[in-house]
Amino acid sequence: MALYAVVAVALFGSCWAAPPVDSDQVNYDVDVDTWDLNTYGETYDYDDLDEEVDNARISVGTMASPAVSTHLPPENVPENKTDEMTPLPQTTRPTIHPTLDFQGPGLFGPDTGLGMPTCLLCVCLSGSVYCDDAGLTEIPPLPKDTTHLYARFNKITAVKAKDFLNLNQLKRIDLTGNQIYKLDDDTFHKLPQLQDLFLADNRIPSLPELPVTMRYIDNNNIQSLNEDTFCNSHDLSYIRKPLEDIRLDGNPVDVNRYAWAYVCLPRMPVGNSH
Repeated sequence: MALYAVVAVALFGSCWAAPPVDSDQVNYDVDVDTWDLNTYGETYDYDDLDEEVDNARISVGTMASPAVSTHLPPENVPENKTDEMTPLPQTTRPTIHPTLDFQGPGLFGPDTGLGMPTCLLCVCLSGSVYCDDAGLTEIPPLPKDTTHLYARFNKITAVKAKDFLNLNQLKRIDLTGNQIYKLDDDTFHKLPQLQDLFLADNRIPSLPELPVTMRYIDNNNIQSLNEDTFCNSHDLSYIRKPLEDIRLDGNPVDVNRYAWAYVCLPRMPVGNSH
């Protein structure tokens, strides 16, 4: 009880000592540098202040609205969705290669075996093939619609029957100025429209049988003639009227020795006679 009495007296004394409200203002300036907090009460516990701030942050955080999820739920995929997404197999189109003639999509003719088509090595124009001075050693494969072949001043040494196989429109062959010394027996015979044959300045020793459509032939190193070169030995009544001009001059053949070879001709060949 004595303790309560002491406290009551202290509180009463402090209230009695407070200045009146309407009293003159007193300068309460305090030097902050010399201000001792201990003189005005107990020292404040700053650890408690940090704890209060943390509690305040937690309280503020719990008042914020919950975050909205940005992840969409997985889409319901139908059972046949996989089949719809599977790409359809592409139809493979066959590769179109140039054909061996002008009648198809091949514009440059058959390959020569020299790494390029005939009509790139030579010049092809309206059925005529120009291969002059092209360094050829053999007749190049020709388009099927070839009508005129000019392969002059090359290095061709032989002409084979297969070189003109199925060339049913071929009318003129000019092989002047080559090194030809051999001709197959059927080289020209099966050409149904051949009319002109130029073989000057070669080394051909004899001529094979010629087609009935022939009109002109210029020959070079002929040494002998075959009885079927111009005529048909099995048909003595056969007359070869289209072939009107045969020039054998400049060849070492004696035309008088082979009179039986041109009995079917309208006139004698032009050439040397001994």
